[in-house]
Order: sequence, then C-alpha cells, then structure tokens
Amino acid sequence: MQKIAFYFGPKLLIFFAFVIMLFMSTCIDPFTPKIDNFESLLVVDALLTDEPGPYYVKLTNTSETGVGGNENVITGATIFVSDDFGNVFDYHFDNLKNMYLSNDTSFRGEVGRTYVLHILYDGKEYLSNPSLMYPKEEIDTIYYVASSGIPDGYENPYDGLDIFIETKAKSESGFRRWSYDEWWKFKVPYPATSVYYSSIDIRPIEQKKEVCWANEKSLTAMLHNDSEFTGDKLTKKMLFVPSSLTNRFQIQYSIEVTQYSLSMEEYDFWARLESLDESTGDIFGSQPYLLQGNMYNPTDDNENVLGYFRVSGVSKKQMYITYDDIRRLELPKYYYPCALLYFIESSFQYFTSWDDITRRYTSSGYTFVACERDTYDNISGMYFVENVCADCTMKGVLTPPSFWVDL
Repeated sequence: MQKIAFYFGPKLLIFFAFVIMLFMSTCIDPFTPKIDNFESLLVVDALLTDEPGPYYVKLTNTSETGVGGNENVITGATIFVSDDFGNVFDYHFDNLKNMYLSNDTSFRGEVGRTYVLHILYDGKEYLSNPSLMYPKEEIDTIYYVASSGIPDGYENPYDGLDIFIETKAKSESGFRRWSYDEWWKFKVPYPATSVYYSSIDIRPIEQKKEVCWANEKSLTAMLHNDSEFTGDKLTKKMLFVPSSLTNRFQIQYSIEVTQYSLSMEEYDFWARLESLDESTGDIFGSQPYLLQGNMYNPTDDNENVLGYFRVSGVSKKQMYITYDDIRRLELPKYYYPCALLYFIESSFQYFTSWDDITRRYTSSGYTFVACERDTYDNISGMYFVENVCADCTMKGVLTPPSFWVDL
C-alpha cells in the first residue's frame, strides 16, 4: 500500500476541532426513558443437552436500562437439576465465567428423560416446567455456494458465499432451532515491529501481533416447524458472507452449525422472542415488553420470572473454507482500509520532536510501526498506522481454538 505523508499545521488542527464540536452540538440527545414503577425481576438462562457437560445456568436481575447483564449477576443462589428418575445434579458458581456450572462430570442429559431446574435464592424457590429431552436429528451436510446479496446496513449487492446445511425434513419433536459459531484466522497488514520509548530508545517488540483468530456467534434464532414443510430433505441457509467486506476468508475460516431439538413450548418462546425484532440469540438482550418463559415461583403466581431452561438433543457439523477455495471461485478479496502515515524531519515545523509526534498519534488510536534511519543512525522517518492494522489482538486472540487445524 502506498504510504501517505501528513503535515498538520496549527490552523488545520483548529479547523478539525471546530468541525467535531459543531457535529457534536447538532447530535440528538440520547433518550433515557423514566420508569416510575420499575420491578427487578429474576432472569434465567440455562441449557442442558445430551453433549458432555458441564452445563450452565446464568442468573441476573433486570435493571431499568435492560434485561440482565454482567453488572447484575446473581452469585448467592443454590441450584440443582432433577430428573424423572429422582436423580439430583448440583451446580456451583464459577467466578471466572460468572455463571453456575454442573458439578458432576459424569452428568449428561439423556433423550427421553424429563428435567426440572431448581433455584433457591433470596428465601424463595423457583422451578422450571418439566422439560422432556427430545431426540436429535443429525445434520447430513454443510456446504457453500458462490452468491451475491445485500448485507445488513448496505444498499448494494456484494459477491460472497451462501452457507447451507442439509438435514432430514422431519423430527420426533417437530421443532428445531439452529445456531452457528464462526472462527477465522487473519493477518494484519502492518504489524508493529518496535516499541518507541524515546528517539534514542526504540526496542524490538517482544511478540509481534500479526496473526490472530477471531470469533463470532449467531445472533438470531433460526427456527423450523416441521409441519410447515413437505419433502424428505430440508435445506436451510445459515448466513451470507460477503468476501470483500470481511477478513474471514483472508487465510482460513471455520463454521460449526448446531441443531437443537425443541419442544413446542420452547419453539413458541423463541418465536415470540424473534417477533420482538431484537437480538434473539441472547435472552439477556433488552426486551420492549415482558416475555415469560418456563420458569416460575410455585408459591407466588404473581411473581414474573424471565428467561428459559432449555433442554435439547444436539447435533453439530463443522466445515473449513480456505483462501484458495475463495480464489478458485474468483470471489473478490478483502483489503484492509489502512492508511500508513509517514513523517519526516520537515514535519517539525508542526511538531516539536519525534517524541511529540509519537505521543500525539499513539494517544489518538495509532500505533508506532517502525522508523527509518540515516547513515548516522539518526531517525529520518517514522511510520504510524491505525491500531487495528498493527495489532491483531484488537479484533482477535493469539491462540487458536482447540479444534483448529491448518489446512
């Protein structure tokens, strides 16, 4: 990428400051509704499957600004799950994960069993409706095709991939839900190689943060009612990924799709949640009105409890997509929108020193990348770039997920 030299004078800086202040003065003040009769409610998010545990229960309280959240986590509850054979499985609170986890490593949900979640908190008992674990249906295949679509927030179509799964059209429960988990390996274009302490103290960086792995999870509840479909095979589109708008396909991409068996009761819950036109992948998201699930207080019919104890048989299917796969489909590549800033000694008519340049730009979201030196080993030029273009940990982690295999 071509480097760009910048020389900012005092008048230009003052102009930019004025424009920013003008923009801020014309913004609409945020609206915070006043709730006169606010009632703090218990919010339950719990999942039990036929996969190996541990299984989790998240407990929070509603706040006046939303439903749940880490700031409202409940830590002092006693929690256990019972089944229709009289077995009891205890949970403990994990301080690192801010949730309750099942104790017994041998505990595993079984198809055909019915489970009840018990919560003892603040002198009260809360129960779930008895929940039957229905059998799972396997995902037969996961595949992709080149396509085009209009991504959310855009007006024009872009080329990319449609990702699908294929599975049996009918299930024992008659209802299903899907979610997906994306991971991808990516590389930033201008990784920092040095750390600037002063013009006479520039040291090699201890760990170059050039390659990372990023993760996203689906945010919508993808539901299916078997009665609304005819045929032997069901094809379900999971998502569209525009190849030129994301670094997902820069090196290697993975998607794992999970299919859950649902009861009619849970299907109705997700359908109602989806109709709120909110982020339905997280039942801690804000809700414009009360949405009650399968939790209740058996001694107080008037107390409302939010959330759901989900019991599902689960099947999964995972797939990798490499850069070569994208290239063979002749899909457009992703390019980082990074401007490499370059300063030379003539910049000192606007700055007092190399220290001054570094201080101003590193405090404004830029990273010192490297410097050039003359024949006397003095600094003759300096490079800066936006943090996200120099440090991959701004958008990812340095350690791959446990399942990752480089193809």
